[in-house]
Amino acid sequence: MQYKPTDSTERQLLRSLSYFSVRLKYVERKSFFGLSGRQVLLLASLCSFDEPPSLTELSEANGASHQNIKQILLKLERAGYVTLSIDENDSRTLSVEPTKSGRELAQLYDEKIGDVIDMLFEDIPEKDVATCVDVVEKLREGLKELI
Repeated sequence: MQYKPTDSTERQLLRSLSYFSVRLKYVERKSFFGLSGRQVLLLASLCSFDEPPSLTELSEANGASHQNIKQILLKLERAGYVTLSIDENDSRTLSVEPTKSGRELAQLYDEKIGDVIDMLFEDIPEKDVATCVDVVEKLREGLKELI
């Protein structure tokens, strides 16, 4: 007799989340005005801060390593979208600030991604989205314990 795992709702959800994650990563890798999706997402994240964040704060906000974020920022700096500077109060801290062209690109991206979000969520009631956010946050907490 062959083993057949149960096809529980939980397993279906994990498969769906995995599939969605893979497809979202594909979208992230697409080029946007000559930048990778990861670069543009990081730039948009940077522009969401009220004050220029430190490299550490930006890394934590994006759930990525300090080293990974710094490599992306160095590319953005060479392209003229961000400025990296040593914090005047702590020479060990690197501050990150978008340039004018960085802010403009982030705004353009925000408008474009707004259209995508509207399309993706057009048939999903707000209460379902809120429930999904709650569930995914609980799953993230569970993953933290596994890792």
